[in-house]
Amino acid sequence: MLSATAILNSRIIMRSLKYYFKVDYLDNKSTKAWRPIAWCSFLTGKYDQARNYYKKIMDNQPNTQDFLNAGHTEWALQNIKGALAFYKKSRRERVR
Repeated sequence: MLSATAILNSRIIMRSLKYYFKVDYLDNKSTKAWRPIAWCSFLTGKYDQARNYYKKIMDNQPNTQDFLNAGHTEWALQNIKGALAFYKKSRRERVR
């Protein structure tokens, strides 16, 4: 049962990702689709793609959650120093 739920969730995420890419393509000046694309990419194991979108987010008013999620992405890519840097930034942002 648990694996069936995981597969269903994975398919929903993949389908969502297609729509978010379409939004990004149709309105490439908008940043609204970047966070969902980055997070869905991370959830589906597309860590390089997630990293690329988190880099774009970092250049455009990142929030605490963005730093945290970028840290998770770097950790998954086994860039521990990069992950720690983002985790520290997320802590600093939370304190503000």
